Amino acid sequence: MRRILPVVLLAAVSALPAQAAVEVGYSDPGRFTDADRAGGLMTAEGAAQALAGHLGALGRTLPAGQDLRIVILDIDLAGRLAPELDPAGSRRIMTDATWPRVRVRYELTRGGRVLARAEELVSWRDYLQRATARFAGDPLRFEKAMLAEWFEQRFGRQMGGVR
Repeated sequence: MRRILPVVLLAAVSALPAQAAVEVGYSDPGRFTDADRAGGLMTAEGAAQALAGHLGALGRTLPAGQDLRIVILDIDLAGRLAPELDPAGSRRIMTDATWPRVRVRYELTRGGRVLARAEELVSWRDYLQRATARFAGDPLRFEKAMLAEWFEQRFGRQMGGVR
């Protein structure tokens, strides 16, 4: 079992006790599938921190009183590095066979009662056709758009949060 790093992002926690609390952490980034090869733009830990921050921001839309804990277990970025085309390793080649994947474990509670608990592999096979301009220019644009869609599907419509 992977050790959870002490780095934990607490988002949406304020003086109001009824607000949703969101905790997002990640396991050992050194063991992620390829986040350490984010096109030379960031380290695996930097990618994990950026995606944890993104999930934390999404969690602020949860209804008051719900608490969400998410652990990022693995990151497999969209595309692949092509050292034969770019020896510096700063560019990723995107194809329809290299979609993004992020494995997460989560638990959603309200008043200590578990509403949902699962481990999922979030993936976005048609990411090239459904890319959004919302994260244009962001090196993790596909992963962030994928996680935003997953979050809305998982917690928004079903739980009354993200719309």
